[in-house]
Amino acid sequence: MGRDWIYTWSIVTSLQFIGSASVWKAVTVEPPNNFQIVDGGYLGWMVIQWQTPRSLQNVSNCPVKYTLQYQSTTERVWKTVITTKLQYSDGFDLSKGITARIRALVKGPCTNGSELWSDWAQANFTVLFQATMETQIQQFHCVFYNWEHLKCTWQRGSYFPFGANYELSYWHAGLPRALTCGDYIKSHDINLGCNFEDHKLEAYTEMFICVTGYERSASLGSSHFKLELSNLVKPYPPKEINITTSLSHSDESEDMLIEWNPPRGKIPPQCLTYETHVTEDRITWKSLSISLRTHTVYRVNHSSPLCARIRGKVNQYCADDGFWSEWSPTACRKEPPTSLTALFIACGVLLALLCIISIFFWIQRRRTIIKEKIKYALQYEAVIQHS
Repeated sequence: MGRDWIYTWSIVTSLQFIGSASVWKAVTVEPPNNFQIVDGGYLGWMVIQWQTPRSLQNVSNCPVKYTLQYQSTTERVWKTVITTKLQYSDGFDLSKGITARIRALVKGPCTNGSELWSDWAQANFTVLFQATMETQIQQFHCVFYNWEHLKCTWQRGSYFPFGANYELSYWHAGLPRALTCGDYIKSHDINLGCNFEDHKLEAYTEMFICVTGYERSASLGSSHFKLELSNLVKPYPPKEINITTSLSHSDESEDMLIEWNPPRGKIPPQCLTYETHVTEDRITWKSLSISLRTHTVYRVNHSSPLCARIRGKVNQYCADDGFWSEWSPTACRKEPPTSLTALFIACGVLLALLCIISIFFWIQRRRTIIKEKIKYALQYEAVIQHS
């Protein structure tokens, strides 16, 4: 009896395994279908999309994951995304082109718990330039001043036909569509820069820009740029620098406390770092430190003059890059008076007191003389009237 039960169980188990194996062998995984990179007209914000592999469209109990990899054509490192969705969006510099690839992973009851990978499907996207490279702009440069005002400038291409001009278009996630520059910076009626309106900018977002040119007979080469606005910030200089003595030492030196205030504006104070320069001869500047604090201490001789200047930059906790501000106005401590200077000051004060006293007595003397003259005139008038 026991042998019959074991024999029957072995047959059933074998049949189940064969059935599962037959299902597993029946499942094949093709690459995702209709894989493409789509330009929605946002100057670099692209949609990478695909469809479920044909071999899995009518198969149940087959969860599918996709491994998407993409890069600019000039890069060597793939960015990788694992997702169950059928599209993914990201920003690109269209002047470099885009390469993407994707494959599907199936694991579930339909594969008996095993992982099945498809081959890679690949897609490319390249902007076709309809003009020569010599007509593209040069030295494109942008600065986001104090998180308030963005200014971009450029130079003309090496070939610039007579009567041509440039046009800038831009887009970021806060806009429903791409816009053109509303405030061009001109030189001899040629657009060589753009000022952007504050309320149309987002501090932490990617901004996509296209600068193209046009003339009567043909268009000039287009230049595409992807900007991280938070990495282009140039703060205003620190304000209200104050230098005071914090501690005197027995060796005739003293610690000078240098303090300042962050610049006013949209940049949070905790996002700024500072560099301090000091000088004792107003010629040679010495860098003290780069710090997040709004004060520092520097030891000098008691009789030495001291001047300081400060500049700021957005720190690594709020951005990956940025520009240093201009230097603040130079602030100097009041030099302690020397013995000779003290003597001159004392003599000056004494001389001033003597002058004041002399003027006082002269005024009193004049008053006395005037009073006597008036008294004599009244007496004389009375004698005349009496006679």
